[in-house]
Amino acid sequence: MTEADWFVDFEQMRHQVEQVIQIFHMERTLNEIARSSPETWHAINRCGAFWGTHRNCLDTTLFIVMGRLFDKSGGATSLRSFLKATAEHPGFFTKSALRTRKIGQGVLHKWLDGCVEGAWVYAPLRNRVYAHIQEKDRNRIDELYSQTRYDEVEGMLRFLKGVIDDLWELYVNGHEFGTLGSSYESFVNRVQTEARLVMEQITRAEATAS
Repeated sequence: MTEADWFVDFEQMRHQVEQVIQIFHMERTLNEIARSSPETWHAINRCGAFWGTHRNCLDTTLFIVMGRLFDKSGGATSLRSFLKATAEHPGFFTKSALRTRKIGQGVLHKWLDGCVEGAWVYAPLRNRVYAHIQEKDRNRIDELYSQTRYDEVEGMLRFLKGVIDDLWELYVNGHEFGTLGSSYESFVNRVQTEARLVMEQITRAEATAS
């Protein structure tokens, strides 16, 4: 695997993780608004078939993408295979590799030493990430599929977003794994804000039409 190949796989993993988070919280927010607002509930029921189809599409896509992330067949690029490849290529995360990337990004040489000198050593990543995700995969994914346990699903998604964010910071900036915190909350807030905005517009439109 080349570094370019790894980065393509990383972008695929990041997209899938964020897609799952977006779907999960979009559906939850829409449901919460519909339950708490009689006006919104009425507006939704005016087009019940549409919203039923929309919800089914969200549910189906959620579990398709989660199934892809945790695929065990060996033929797909799953989170397991991606993290295994990551742990097997520590050379992508050395200070010299970071220096090469920064030069390629146009970082001036007078700033380069400061960018690279504090870069974290990659060695502990296998134990801190790969083993952890294997444990979560083995112990929980079947339960998540067999019965919807929202708190555990969200815990899994929060963990996955943290892994992706940490890998990005490690690869791009050499920041130590697990020290900067996840962007999970801000990402979820954006999804919820957009869902509320859409529902407010639908509710106002229904009120105007009535």
